Amino acid sequence: MGKLQEELKRFHTPSSDKTKRTFLEYLEVDVKAGWRWLNYDHQSARRTLDELVSKRGDAVHRSRPLAENERRPSGEARRA
Repeated sequence: MGKLQEELKRFHTPSSDKTKRTFLEYLEVDVKAGWRWLNYDHQSARRTLDELVSKRGDAVHRSRPLAENERRPSGEARRA
């Protein structure tokens, strides 16, 4: 398997720095310089993306599953 495929397997939490390194190494492009949102410069967009990715990682990897006797929010299906 190629180096890129191996690296992408470990790309579970794609921070701005990891993304920048990958794009620079394989495409020779600094992708972070072009990140802009309405009312955000690239630094603010990068920081906000990193915060959101971190929160996603916390939710997925550090949350505990509900016990059988704990209530779920209305309308939320039980996992099989």
